[in-house]
Amino acid sequence: MKNMVKSFFFIGLFLVSFNSVSQVKEYSGTAYFKGGDSMVGLISVNLKGSNPILIKIAQKTGRNSSGVKINSNLIDKLLINETVYYFMDLKEDNDKLLENRLMTRVSGTANFGLYIPAVSPNKDTAYYAKLPNENNFTLVNVSSKIYSVRGTWQLYSFSKCKSLYSKIKANEPIYTLTAEMTLSQRLEVWKIWIEEFRACV
Repeated sequence: MKNMVKSFFFIGLFLVSFNSVSQVKEYSGTAYFKGGDSMVGLISVNLKGSNPILIKIAQKTGRNSSGVKINSNLIDKLLINETVYYFMDLKEDNDKLLENRLMTRVSGTANFGLYIPAVSPNKDTAYYAKLPNENNFTLVNVSSKIYSVRGTWQLYSFSKCKSLYSKIKANEPIYTLTAEMTLSQRLEVWKIWIEEFRACV
């Protein structure tokens, strides 16, 4: 019986791994590195889920082609089909990290901004935020139980901007999240935070 359980476990692990690998496809694009350099070629990534740490980029010279694998932590952004993508980890309510997902920034900056997944079944609900004072590669779900309502996390995140900090602490209406808000209403609050924080810091 134990052997059978082990077999099912390894089969399941293989299927999850295989599914992730099978979603990796080649896209013509440009990789921009944090050191300032860039590289044009066929970039092998998964737009629908997690990516491996090492990202393959192939270049063609005449009839020959050569490929290198580059640590995704060294990549600042990818430009594919005129869309800019960033490698980010998504933090959910249970603190589980969905690692190395490709995300598009729709508002704000690298320090504080809103993102959506490269590919999502429902982009109207899949909004994530990069918070100030948090890991540069970690995004939180704005619809999660923690980040969809007011909490001490806001005061910690915005402590560098005294004007925004005081407005949130005072529960001023346009700066305050409530459980009754729709997603579009919550996003408007997030955008107000982003603009004021950017002007303040």
